[in-house]
Amino acid sequence: MIGKTNQSSPSPSCTPNQKTPSEKATPASEQSENVGAIIARHKPLAWSILGLALCRAGLIVGSYGSYRHSDEGIYSDGVMLVALAVLAVLWLLIAITKCHLSRQVVRRIAFASIILEAFSLTMAGALVIGPPEMNVAGNHFLASTFCTLGGLACMSYWLRRARDCTAITAVIYSFGALFVSELLIFTSIFMENGISYFYAAVLVLLQFPCILLARTKPLACDIKTLSNKGDFFNFTKNTMTSKVFLATICVSIGVLSCADGFLRGYPDGSSIAFQPTTRLADLMLILALCTTIIVLTCKHHHRVMTVGIFVLMEALACIALLCYSAWPDALDIGAIFTTNLNALLVGFSWYIILAFMSYGWRCPYYYAIAG
Repeated sequence: MIGKTNQSSPSPSCTPNQKTPSEKATPASEQSENVGAIIARHKPLAWSILGLALCRAGLIVGSYGSYRHSDEGIYSDGVMLVALAVLAVLWLLIAITKCHLSRQVVRRIAFASIILEAFSLTMAGALVIGPPEMNVAGNHFLASTFCTLGGLACMSYWLRRARDCTAITAVIYSFGALFVSELLIFTSIFMENGISYFYAAVLVLLQFPCILLARTKPLACDIKTLSNKGDFFNFTKNTMTSKVFLATICVSIGVLSCADGFLRGYPDGSSIAFQPTTRLADLMLILALCTTIIVLTCKHHHRVMTVGIFVLMEALACIALLCYSAWPDALDIGAIFTTNLNALLVGFSWYIILAFMSYGWRCPYYYAIAG
């Protein structure tokens, strides 16, 4: 079931590191293709994109309180550390043995992850609506940990399905899923806390039909789009063995993540509660940013996902600090930009993971867990 190899295990129709027709001569008709036509070509990925969105929605509702606050403190960042410690065991196994998980094992992991995420959300809902003595910090922490662990594993599965794709496809896949997940998460804030957990559990279970339907459609690597030698995917392909490059990406994302963590608890570590208006503003801004990133990428502004995305995320952090200072009695205004930074970090991390999955030689789960 698990075999050692030094090559990826792509789908039969996709071969990693092999030039596709989109990487060769580019006809003028393709160069002039509009954004709508490019996005329409990615319709076969709709079920996979929805699956990734459902997975993230369940994780955010279960561990981040649907973003009613900037975070949930120990129930978000604390449980993330515990969940990553568990995943680190699998990561070390893959790193040391240089193995690749078979399709059968991957499918079983996906099914188990969905069940675990849905069970944890049901458990959290039962704790809220059940007897008060049940809803203690330890039980809530355990439910959030299971939710995060299951959610991260599910994300890895959906990202794995999009390996070997082009840069434009990766942007549509990542930020399209982020767009849909934000809508699903926002819907839950109108529900009572206990009900929102059961709502999220249903969303998570909908990943099962998404898996079945996605398997009847072409894979991401079958979607042929334009490629540019200056985009991140080709840069990654040409410098995959560069330790300096890998270290730079890790440090950059890590530093931004730390800054985001501090900003979510500005100024003393306490989470910041959103008002209805600021929560709506948060939603509208992230939807606008996702749409803009997708449109500009489809228009072949390839620097959007290299220099541009870093400048954007750094700008959001700076604006958040300015707003915190300008409105110290309304910190939720600054939290709008902090939460958007957090969301963009997720979308960008998915994009980076897909880049390394597509051109790395290790098991895709190795890059998913590392990311």
